[in-house]
Amino acid sequence: MLKLFIIFFISAQIISCRQNKTADELHKYFYEKKPMLDRLVANLQNDKILDSLFRIAPDSGLPNIEKQYPNEFKILNECGITDASSHNNPNRTRWYYFRTNWVSNYPILLSWYPKKYHDSSQTVKGYYRKDHYANEWWGLGDGWQMLRLIKTIDYIKQ
Repeated sequence: MLKLFIIFFISAQIISCRQNKTADELHKYFYEKKPMLDRLVANLQNDKILDSLFRIAPDSGLPNIEKQYPNEFKILNECGITDASSHNNPNRTRWYYFRTNWVSNYPILLSWYPKKYHDSSQTVKGYYRKDHYANEWWGLGDGWQMLRLIKTIDYIKQ
């Protein structure tokens, strides 16, 4: 009986540790990781070779950078980034996409846009939008945006 109780107790603890996070908890977690994420983006912007390794399709995983860029690889792991990619803006600046493994019912995606877009209403801290699919966007400030992806949107069909 004691063994059964111990197994139940340990299982309950493990399950409770993986409870989905609320939007406020996700935001708090982002701001804890933000200094590392800002450093990663700065390194991507300043190192054209590093940036070129991330010019892959979204959701392609992470490029193999562990040996060549161990600091950036560590940041990706510590921030729970599972996919990352670099993309062109029309004015030849770059923006970055990150998929996380953060505990949520649905995927949590981050994007960062350069200073020219920092004042965009969608990246301003406090911005919130929910579409008819229930996807949610939050502006986090300093060019950052978070998306809780409930349903993939096919913009081509719209």
